[in-house]
Amino acid sequence: MGHILAELRRKRKEADKKVMTNDQIPMTNEKDNDQYTNNQLNKEKDRMDCMYHLWSLIIVCISGHWNLIIGHWLFLFPVNKRLQEGRIPDINHKVVAGKVSVTPLGVAMQDRKGDIVLSVGTDMKFLPLVLSFTESSSRIFGLEDRDALKLTLASEEMFAYLCGMTGEARPVTLTMENGFYCALLRFAFDNIDFDPRAFNLTASVSPDEEGLGEMGLLIASRSVDRMSIFHDPLEGTGIYLIKEKTYPEVEPWKSEEAPDCEGLSYGPPDVEDLKMFVRSIAGRYDPFVYPQDLRYPGKVVDMVASGEYGVLTATDTKGRMAGGMTWRSTGTSTIECYGPYVFVEEGRQEVGEGLVMALISTVARSEAICLMNRYPTAELPPGYFEKLGTIDFVLKGERKPWDFLFRELKEDPGCRVYAHAGMEDFLKTRYKRHFLAREIVPVKYEGERQNPHSVFGARFQHSQNLVVLSPLWDGADARENLARHIEVLRAEGIANILFRIDLGYGWHARLYPVIEANGFVPSIVIPYQGKADWLFFTLRD
Repeated sequence: MGHILAELRRKRKEADKKVMTNDQIPMTNEKDNDQYTNNQLNKEKDRMDCMYHLWSLIIVCISGHWNLIIGHWLFLFPVNKRLQEGRIPDINHKVVAGKVSVTPLGVAMQDRKGDIVLSVGTDMKFLPLVLSFTESSSRIFGLEDRDALKLTLASEEMFAYLCGMTGEARPVTLTMENGFYCALLRFAFDNIDFDPRAFNLTASVSPDEEGLGEMGLLIASRSVDRMSIFHDPLEGTGIYLIKEKTYPEVEPWKSEEAPDCEGLSYGPPDVEDLKMFVRSIAGRYDPFVYPQDLRYPGKVVDMVASGEYGVLTATDTKGRMAGGMTWRSTGTSTIECYGPYVFVEEGRQEVGEGLVMALISTVARSEAICLMNRYPTAELPPGYFEKLGTIDFVLKGERKPWDFLFRELKEDPGCRVYAHAGMEDFLKTRYKRHFLAREIVPVKYEGERQNPHSVFGARFQHSQNLVVLSPLWDGADARENLARHIEVLRAEGIANILFRIDLGYGWHARLYPVIEANGFVPSIVIPYQGKADWLFFTLRD
């Protein structure tokens, strides 16, 4: 396979040399000039681009690194020929509104707060700048070389796709955001005919011209850890490409010294105690009672530094740790907590109750309305939370209950939610049971124009052998597309498949007939978890 790629690269270079510019071609008018250049002179170059991408994708698949269960794909071939040939300068750029200033390497973490912005037109002449911008800014924000090059590959393919979809240059804005534990690359654009179906988990490449044209999106989605699509009347349309840092997995640990459970103090730990907290959880609890982020101590440190997570621990007078809890803000008005995790043998319930009381005292000062707990432990004291519902998931052939708990931190002011008629009765029953004030707005499909293709996101939770599907892009093929996702996930041995919609979006609720037709039934409503409430569906056996 290596000699095939080498030959394709050689021919691609030759094609580059053969492409003529408009001012080299005698034409009678500018319109004819543009058409001839786009449709005739670049045909050979476009063909070589497609063949290069196709063989790259085939080699990746054959090499065995396209693993559905991992949740993302590793590309071991060189990122692209521009990077190989050293065309990207080894500097860091700060680009705002097209102005470039060079900054030294080694920016301290506390200085990495500002977004880095680049605004260009959809013209391939800007591609070297886009590549330099992505690689340099992702390194400024802490990605290692391998991860930075993967994000750079994704930016190349995304930008090239947008250029190919526009006959004339249209504005596109790239924003690199520092997530501390990840880099978030945002493409924002408008008035571009955009079909993101290649972002589906089940996407494949057909050998026809249309399929080859979408190969760049497929490669981009497989080069990052997560992605999302947004479409807003004010912000336009865009894509988030998210690449996380690489962290070593946790080494489980148990303290040999038993803390004194009398006179415990509660507060945020320092960096080393925070890592000890994560290692202690892994040493005492099954993986399905804590989120996947807590499998990586260094990642948790960075997530706390970014403000995405909060942690408090209980320590005795000698500084020995008796337990802890962690939480994060989710949705518009909800905080989600995990635990309590207790590291003593005696007085476990007392330590657990002390942690819950300390947590509630801490988050009650926030603007949040609800406190959720999707990862409760046996040490969670009774009476502090009420149950929203339970989902049974299968792990190693055994059914295990998964409780969703919540409590109100403030009086519920109510909100508007959208609902299809098929799920309205279920919602009314749940809202009445938990005294949640909601205005339910009915929605249904009434023949309006739809995009041809839909996109569904998939979040893997390996410790529970679970996947949560969610809608990212509405499309006329939603029913068939969702069926393909279920088929692929079942073939990969995923025992637990959930579907989640946000009732704050009318088009999410309008998907109910599609969801029901594929065997899902409504199970749990989580208040304020997104734009409004989340509704989880479980797949019937």
